[in-house]
Amino acid sequence: WQATQGHDATSGINYTNQADRVNQSAFIEHDILLRDWTISLGLLANHNTALDSRWRIYPGVDISYRPTQHWKLFASWNMALRMPTFTDLYYSGTNIVGTKDLKPEKTNDVSLGTRYRTEGWKIEASAFYSHKTDMIDWVIYADEPDGQTFRSGNFTLDNAGIELLADFLPQELFPEFPIRKIGIQYAYINEDIDYAKPILKSKYAMEYLRHKVVASTDSRLFRNLYLSLSWRWQDRVGEGNAPYSLLDGRLSWRSDSGRWDIYADCSNILNKTYYDYSYIPQPGRWGKVGVAIKF
Repeated sequence: WQATQGHDATSGINYTNQADRVNQSAFIEHDILLRDWTISLGLLANHNTALDSRWRIYPGVDISYRPTQHWKLFASWNMALRMPTFTDLYYSGTNIVGTKDLKPEKTNDVSLGTRYRTEGWKIEASAFYSHKTDMIDWVIYADEPDGQTFRSGNFTLDNAGIELLADFLPQELFPEFPIRKIGIQYAYINEDIDYAKPILKSKYAMEYLRHKVVASTDSRLFRNLYLSLSWRWQDRVGEGNAPYSLLDGRLSWRSDSGRWDIYADCSNILNKTYYDYSYIPQPGRWGKVGVAIKF
């Protein structure tokens, strides 16, 4: 549709696809603040010319309740929509082809949890469930002639999970204690996926992160010299995805005024060999130094 000399054009002359769309939205939110309750109500009205002439409504509700000064209970429900990108619709490359009639993604999410906060401790637990329709993924269909070409397509996804967090804050109990925080977090997700047609392989949905554990600490070594360490272990679903763990750290000097910090970061301190999505090699030990200044 547009003359070009770019190598991505068909025969080096013309592109084969063009598109435009106008997205309009209006949002309103109302917060209700009571002694023990906080309620947030939101409503998004959206119109996109790539769909039709209809305005669509997406509500959201967030509620929290504080029965005591230490406990907080919270819950939320939200709906949302995401339009397919032009890459999802039209991209064409080596063993990858977009699909022009993709539907937009739609999600319906519910979560609930509780938080306990007292001197020296912060503990939180939450659970969530999400029903997603027409989610977009790049897959190889079982009837693909060459068995290698990825095509964008829609699928249905239900996922549920939990998140747990516990932080010990010893300086709130013992002000001169050198360690500021010791924390541990755990997240778990389980997915139920339904493709309209049998597939051989998925780029994203079938390679989700099922387990993740993070342990971290933040301490003062000497005067204004601080050390933060973070260890994480994760287990991704999918063929060839082996669990791995990494240790990262930051050494920093914080000024007395709090106006500037000098820091040195090191990622993958133990120089582990690991892969993302089973086949993408990740960097070994690497570091950076910098200065942060607050004006």
